[in-house]
Amino acid sequence: MNKFLNFLCLCCLVFFCVCFAISSNSPITTLHIIPLLLTFLLIILYLYSDNKIEQIRKSFWIRPSMLLLLSLVIVNLQIPINIFVGLGDGSYYLESSKYAICSGEVLFFGCIGIISFIYGYHYRVLSKPHNNFGNTCKSPVLIWVLLSLLSFILWVINIDLNSFLTGMEYQGSGAADRVSSPFAIFETLLDCFITISFAVITKNNINRKNVKWSFFLYLKSIPMLLLLVIGFYMGLRTMSGDRGPVIYTGLMLFYSYVITTQKKIKLLVLVSMVIVGAFSLTLLNVVRNFRNPNETFSERLTRGLDEMGDNTEKRTISPFTHELAKSVNCNYIAVYDINNNITTYKYGAYNISELLVAVPGMNRVFKTFFDIDLYKFNSNEYLTISCFGKNYLFGLGTTALADFYLDFGMLGMILGMFLIGFIYKRVDYYINNPVSNILLIICLLKFSSMSIYMPRASLSLILCRIFYILIIYYIFSRISLFFYTKKNFINVKK
Repeated sequence: MNKFLNFLCLCCLVFFCVCFAISSNSPITTLHIIPLLLTFLLIILYLYSDNKIEQIRKSFWIRPSMLLLLSLVIVNLQIPINIFVGLGDGSYYLESSKYAICSGEVLFFGCIGIISFIYGYHYRVLSKPHNNFGNTCKSPVLIWVLLSLLSFILWVINIDLNSFLTGMEYQGSGAADRVSSPFAIFETLLDCFITISFAVITKNNINRKNVKWSFFLYLKSIPMLLLLVIGFYMGLRTMSGDRGPVIYTGLMLFYSYVITTQKKIKLLVLVSMVIVGAFSLTLLNVVRNFRNPNETFSERLTRGLDEMGDNTEKRTISPFTHELAKSVNCNYIAVYDINNNITTYKYGAYNISELLVAVPGMNRVFKTFFDIDLYKFNSNEYLTISCFGKNYLFGLGTTALADFYLDFGMLGMILGMFLIGFIYKRVDYYINNPVSNILLIICLLKFSSMSIYMPRASLSLILCRIFYILIIYYIFSRISLFFYTKKNFINVKK
């Protein structure tokens, strides 16, 4: 089955690339039913392909690769499908009507990215797990919990609570969250220490043999102090209108639970969770648009519920995911700007810049010696400025496809999405075959928690966060080991 699927993916990629090359500045027509049908056929084959050999449970419906694929389809195809079925033209959905001329190309663009991901995921069958990979020593979690608490306190101290709680602070991807300010630095450290805390807890749980895990028993394994930090953090972020950190942190908790317990989630429960989650996130998006400093969160919530009740006729096939689908603007801008020679390929400069940010202090070095702000030299910033100008009010963000395309062209986008599929095959595999290795668990939790965000961001951004966490973990582990060794040495001398 995998070989047949790979052959179909390769044939479709060649066909779609030819169509993309000859369909410059073309609208969506009835003929575009062909790439849509072929893409969804490959998605169905992907969903029902036999994974027993690779020990990835078919009943594990909420595995990270599934969330990533769902998000890929929403981000790259929902609005092109809206246009195809006649719900609206390109100018209705896009930030500028001038980009609508690329609608045909963007549809092929999205199909190529999705198929490349499926091809990378099914490229090679994995071998059986190595049970001796890792160690069984219990790791201390208290220090990471205390560092999480300290980071949370410093983060709260550095925010303007009135602006934050009324939604005035939120500016979207590519804007406030890209700035190297104390507010952003402490939130990054908070995310870092929460991730390490969960990784240590998960590792310790894996090493507890002959335990019949339940959800409540899993919760008992998490220090109460960490649960309080996470609860307050997610609550504050919800009131600010920023859904991202709420989703990432929630998914990290969920996948830590899955790795620990290896329990399957029933399809009915999963569907209920998705419906409730989609409604809540859509409501939160409506609420955050009411940026009135004189309104409380509860008042904005009431207005949001009223608006959602009145706005029943949205021109989209899926109102709950429409906000995420609007990210396709990035694809339109990338294709349009390359077609019209407004920009040229950067040959990896954007991705290298993202990765360099992982090294603490590297941005300061580049600003001092090369006058380059690494936080602003990326596809997020380029796409936002290309669309809104330099004095933008909020960031447009990027997509994985647009990021690869602006840096490496069509071939680079195909290889980049292939690599993402290749990576997430391993993520699925080790979630279902957990090993007691702290570094691997950190990578698993971060890739898993960011799976639904990956299509809306860039691979280099996710890798940057992982490298940063690993660097911080190494530094603090060495410091902890130094003091522990020194303490033992003093005790021996006594």
